[in-house]
Amino acid sequence: HMKYLFLITLFSFSIASIAQSNKEAESLLSEVRQKTESYTSQTISFTNEIDAPTGNPAKPRNSRSSEGIAKIKGQKFRIELEGMIMINDGSKSYMIYPDEEEINVFQDGEESLSLTPSSILASYKTGYSFAMAGKETVDGKTIQYVRLKPKASAEVKEIIVGINMANKQLFSFKQFGHDDVITSFTVKSY
Repeated sequence: HMKYLFLITLFSFSIASIAQSNKEAESLLSEVRQKTESYTSQTISFTNEIDAPTGNPAKPRNSRSSEGIAKIKGQKFRIELEGMIMINDGSKSYMIYPDEEEINVFQDGEESLSLTPSSILASYKTGYSFAMAGKETVDGKTIQYVRLKPKASAEVKEIIVGINMANKQLFSFKQFGHDDVITSFTVKSY
């Protein structure tokens, strides 16, 4: 269930000019975090993709994509993805698998499941270096990318956060693991 844990953790960013870019990147993420925290409720339609090495030279990588919906109100949320429902009621998190008639319950903080998008953005305040990583136009939207490198992580090599500059909302999140697994989250509608 690693991909679901990633999604929730998702849901839940040197010298002279480089230092300026780092400050600009950190400031942009801070602005997006504050805006995200100001919402009383959010509904996000998204695509989640996992791209992993197979160990098979004939087909070196395997990619799997799925659509989901997240509804967030304060610290509470409900996420539906691939037949799984994740609910956080403010004190506990529940992972429900209707097809398997299975429910897993976690206390807040356990398995990092209590994190919401705003608390994820807040977690980047320490332990990461920041840098602007270019702009791109996607479906007419200007997306500014910010590269985050953890100062110490056995699992994460780097994270690229995409910010929709028109509304200063999270557009995408791409995590590159040391194990060569790439996990992506892209907002379809907010």
